[in-house]
Amino acid sequence: MTIPRGISKIPVHLYGGVILFVRDRKAFEKAYKWLHDTDYPENTEDGAGLTCREPIHKDGKIYYLSGVFDQQLDTVVHESGHLATIVMKRAGIHPHDDDGESFCYLLEFVYNQFSKKVFAVKNKSKILPIDYVEGREW
Repeated sequence: MTIPRGISKIPVHLYGGVILFVRDRKAFEKAYKWLHDTDYPENTEDGAGLTCREPIHKDGKIYYLSGVFDQQLDTVVHESGHLATIVMKRAGIHPHDDDGESFCYLLEFVYNQFSKKVFAVKNKSKILPIDYVEGREW
């Protein structure tokens, strides 16, 4: 059974598994239904993003599901943190082990992957300009 269209697949080679990343609520619900064979049990209309708290085992693989719906940098950072924590937990590594070095490398990887998916339409360069957080109070 293949992953539905419109869902980005990001392999996490070192820790095993595949991140399923989406940019909107409808795609999140579609991915969740594919993974669980049931509808998402909560309202996805609330919140700027969502990350499932547990890895999902399907077809002999491990999947992690995450989405950023508002296309904002702070949400990318937030959901990247959740996802990195969940992957580390599954691997049996505490995020604070070794002064958090493994966690930080994984967080950097997840953030970079999510950013490419979220900002690909707006910006082809690798550097995200500050105007991506327009309207934010600093």
